[in-house]
Amino acid sequence: MEIVYVNVDSANLYREANYRSAIDSQVVLWEKLERIEKEKQFSYVHCEDGYKGWVSNHQICKHDMPIETMKTVTKNHSYIFEKANVLSQVIREVCAGSSIPLEQIKNDMVKTFLPDGKEGWVRQDSLNEINGDNRSNLIMLSKRFLGVPYFWGGKSAKGLDCSGYVQLLHKLVGISIRRDSPMQFEDAVLVSENPLDGQVGDLLFFAEEGNRITHVAVKLSDSEIIHARGMVRINSLIPGGKDFDKSLLDDFVAVKTFLNEK
Repeated sequence: MEIVYVNVDSANLYREANYRSAIDSQVVLWEKLERIEKEKQFSYVHCEDGYKGWVSNHQICKHDMPIETMKTVTKNHSYIFEKANVLSQVIREVCAGSSIPLEQIKNDMVKTFLPDGKEGWVRQDSLNEINGDNRSNLIMLSKRFLGVPYFWGGKSAKGLDCSGYVQLLHKLVGISIRRDSPMQFEDAVLVSENPLDGQVGDLLFFAEEGNRITHVAVKLSDSEIIHARGMVRINSLIPGGKDFDKSLLDDFVAVKTFLNEK
């Protein structure tokens, strides 16, 4: 078993070792992977969040040099430039939730490097720290993704599924959670079985097929949720409210949270 790193903005994690296979999740730039098996075009890997799947060999590489300081990208979309100038050649895109190495700061640019050894520069405001209350920060961040299209297996600002969206928001406030909605339901702390209870930033879970959890949303206000369903959108839980969706109440299971104050 060897360690490899994601060398692109985001790479699909396939169920089988071919591009026609179902996409179960994604991995992002500099994400550390344990390679379990290598074939000609794909590698079977174990991801940091526990997921396993096949990723293209063209999108990962080994990196043996020590890394001292990593910082999380907090801007939805950012670019790594060849020089400390936003008019220079773009050498990589980078999405929110990725963590990249820091080397030096020059004006408003930060020098970094990629798993393949290439060096580049990213705008310093792409790495703005998110400080303060996790609940208010999570809500602030959640709205940044409004309108991002739904993409099964997606966990970047180019496309998100419901649990990938929830996982990304928690990662941006410093909380690591598992990938799928049934896993998140299992791990989170129960708040209530009333959809109108709880605090902003709590999670609402839904079962569209019997008792199996199939969907998750973030509590945005006393009566609204924000979630990835078709796209990242806001829905009301109150009949007559703006964008009320009765099916959400029909399928609701529980309010849970990862934001319990210590």
